Amino acid sequence: MTEYRKGDVCSLEVVVDEVPNENGVCQVIYVGDAGEGWCAYPNVKDLTLIRRAPVDLATCELPVEVNHPLYHGQTVLLIHRYEGVGFAKADKHFLTDDLAQFRPLDAPAPESEVERLRAQRDMLSAYVDGLEAKLKLTDPTCPPGHIMIGDRAVPEPMREAPAVGERFWLVAPNWPNMTYEATWNGSTNDLHRLSSGLCHSTEAAALAHAEAIIALSAGEGV
Repeated sequence: MTEYRKGDVCSLEVVVDEVPNENGVCQVIYVGDAGEGWCAYPNVKDLTLIRRAPVDLATCELPVEVNHPLYHGQTVLLIHRYEGVGFAKADKHFLTDDLAQFRPLDAPAPESEVERLRAQRDMLSAYVDGLEAKLKLTDPTCPPGHIMIGDRAVPEPMREAPAVGERFWLVAPNWPNMTYEATWNGSTNDLHRLSSGLCHSTEAAALAHAEAIIALSAGEGV
C-alpha cells in the first residue's frame, strides 16, 4: 500500500452531476465506496475526463449506432423512437423493440443480459450436439469439401477464424431467410458459432446448410 504524507497531491474519481455553467463551473459528486453523496463545484479546467457517460437513447440525436441482444457482436442503427419503442436497421432487416432493449455502444451489458446470452449459447450447444449424432460425416458418397446432413451433401462450414472485419454468413434455420450476414470480430459468440460449425463464407452455403437441417428435422434422409 502506498504511504501518503501531508501535502501529497492525489486524484479521486467523481461523476459530473450538472453540466458546466457559463463560468465553466460544474457540480460533481463522489460515488465511491467511502460514501456516495458529497458534492464539489470545480472548474472544468481542473477536471480530467476518464470515461464518457453512456448515451441516453431516449433523448440523444438520431440516428445512432447501438447494440441489441439479437445482434450481439454487431451494431444496429437506431433510426426512430416513439413512446418507448425503438426502430432500428440491422443489415438488410428492420428491428422494432422496447427502447430499453437497445444499449449504447459504451455501456456494459447488464448481468441479466449476460446470463440470457449464456443460456442461449448452452441451448444452441445442446441442439448442435444432438444433431451431430445424425450427421454422416464419413459417408463415402460425400463430395470433397462437403459434409452429409441426412442424405444431403452441403458445403463444409468454416473451420478457421476469418480476419477481423470480414463478412460471413450464419446458419439460422429459425430465421425467415434461414441465414443472416455478420461481421467477424473474434468475440466469444463468434468463436462458439465457428466451433459449432455454423459459419460459412458464402450466403449460398449457409442457406444450403440450413435447408438440410430443416429437411432432416422433418424426417428427410433419416
